Amino acid sequence: TASILVKYEDANSEHKKIYPAKIFGPSNVAEGVKVHLKCSTTGIRGHQDNVNVYLCKNGVGIRIAALDNSEDETIFTMKDVTKEDSGNYSCVYIRDKLLPDQVNSTGDYLVFQVYGDGDLEGHQDNVNVYLCENGVGIRIAALDNSEDDTIFIMKNVTKEDSGNYSCVYSRDKLLPSQLKSTGENLVVFKVDGEWKEIYPAKIFGPSNVAEGVKVYFKCSTTGIRGHQDNVNVYLCKNGVGIRIAALDNSEDVTIFTMKDVTKEDSGNYSCVYSRDKLLPRQLTSTGENLVVFKVDGEWKEIYPAKIFGPSNVTEGVKVHFKCSTTGIRRHQDNVNVYLCKNGVGIRIAALDNSEDDTIFIMKDVTKEDSGNYSCVYSRDKLLPSELKSTGENLVVFKVDVEWKEGLKNVGARVAAALVLLFLMLSVLLLLWRYWGILKQ
Repeated sequence: TASILVKYEDANSEHKKIYPAKIFGPSNVAEGVKVHLKCSTTGIRGHQDNVNVYLCKNGVGIRIAALDNSEDETIFTMKDVTKEDSGNYSCVYIRDKLLPDQVNSTGDYLVFQVYGDGDLEGHQDNVNVYLCENGVGIRIAALDNSEDDTIFIMKNVTKEDSGNYSCVYSRDKLLPSQLKSTGENLVVFKVDGEWKEIYPAKIFGPSNVAEGVKVYFKCSTTGIRGHQDNVNVYLCKNGVGIRIAALDNSEDVTIFTMKDVTKEDSGNYSCVYSRDKLLPRQLTSTGENLVVFKVDGEWKEIYPAKIFGPSNVTEGVKVHFKCSTTGIRRHQDNVNVYLCKNGVGIRIAALDNSEDDTIFIMKDVTKEDSGNYSCVYSRDKLLPSELKSTGENLVVFKVDVEWKEGLKNVGARVAAALVLLFLMLSVLLLLWRYWGILKQ
């Protein structure tokens, strides 16, 4: 598999924002085989909305798949591939649905080559591993079907050896210079008297926030580095270090906090780490993945919640609506839960990070309270009337005055019947007593 970084490119409309996704798939296959390219938004997007994922070839969309808000991945299958299918593949996603050819995205990609016979999966066959510099093969080593690793040694390196290094493999044997591809990750390798080893790390964080909020970017080396040494982790913006944090050999994660963000904080964020300690601004590199981070003065993260409550009641009763985030959100932060009527917030309640549910009470309801009710939640605190959104489900709530009047009528009829029964029993009792007197 190979992972990619997709850089953000503005869409034609503010309502059609295109976001980068990750792509995983083979780099080299034989003609005629079936190929699976996986597009993933894991760790990149929140789950507020359903999205559409696009597979792009040479920067232009060619396939589309819908992804609901409980899914992170989709797989595009290409059958009987030919040499014409070779190209630079990438993935993006968008909340709006466009024709694939309307989606244009550029950035780092999976270089997919179709040629030769056979495929590249598993340990059935021996393979050839290539060391690539700047996307072109420079060395080759054979790997038999019992081996997973090989080491290339470069002696007496010079500044001319500086470059972006990666590895790929193939069942076929090519001249290294014939191979043009990039591997699952890059080592940005620089030779000079002051050079330091820089390694990519993973980054997790939001894509869109409002001005003035506090933002957390998590840098992780989980599954990437061994724990022999302490390291320094750098948060980078647009490929340049801006923050540094020390990570000892028992830790895998560090969090960088940005307070009161502004539009000037927008950019492409990534994480890297090094055993050496540099001034952040001396570090020029990108991590394993990017967070395309945008600060918008009007935007807030709103997430759907579940609502439970009655559908039909009579006027004057007390009604309970329960809003629940059970199974929907994580519990890192306190949130604000909103009860919405016809898509507009009307009530707010705070929910701390140990709670999943809150109940809104409406007393003496009237016909005017009828409507479509739903629940949403946000880390931000808004005036309810500023919030326009719908939750995971709706309760169509109806207050019926006639039902109440009907019950009153039934009650009146029952009371009248009871009075009539009482009178009849009284008359019968009197007749029975009178009959007894006559017999005497």
